[in-house]
Amino acid sequence: MEILKRFERRFGGWAIENLTLYIVIGQVIAWVMIQFYPSTMNEMLCVPALVLKGEVWRLFSFMLIPPSMKIFFMLLGSYVLYSFGSSLERVWGAFYFNLYVLIGAISVVLGLSLIHI
Repeated sequence: MEILKRFERRFGGWAIENLTLYIVIGQVIAWVMIQFYPSTMNEMLCVPALVLKGEVWRLFSFMLIPPSMKIFFMLLGSYVLYSFGSSLERVWGAFYFNLYVLIGAISVVLGLSLIHI
């Protein structure tokens, strides 16, 4: 736990406050874009082979893919994400929540990389 406290002292200023809100807003924007341009979904997927070819935005954009393409379920999923995420951030603090999201994203990228080897 001491190492996390050192990380927080050193990098705590870089933590993004209200990260969940930004993710939800990104998902809503992505949902609108996908409704008008369906090929946007393929551009957001995390495909390791394409990341290695230089499409590095895929390392982050996959987190903005909406939970559903149906409006009701997209809004419901976004509401649940915001409720849980903002509660976790309120309890843990911005740094630990950002670290949680970062570790989750890195785990997904590594898992996808191992699957595609």
